[in-house]
Amino acid sequence: MSQENKNPKFEKESGMEKGSRWYRNFNAAVGAVALVGAVVTGGAVAAGLNLYAGFNFAQAGVGEVARRHAKKRSQDKKRPSH
Repeated sequence: MSQENKNPKFEKESGMEKGSRWYRNFNAAVGAVALVGAVVTGGAVAAGLNLYAGFNFAQAGVGEVARRHAKKRSQDKKRPSH
């Protein structure tokens, strides 16, 4: 057995973890683009973009919580039960 397999850092991600990570990264990127748009524009458009950015960053937070939950769940399944 190689050293990589023994180190939990190199364990494969589950499908739920990958999906949650993609969801988090996508929403963080969309939120960042909305913030840049808010800086470039002004007035009511900037206010709307700020709200949209905040909404996307909140969704990114939900994605991170889901990823951590999926990771913990997959680790619990791999542990031997006594």
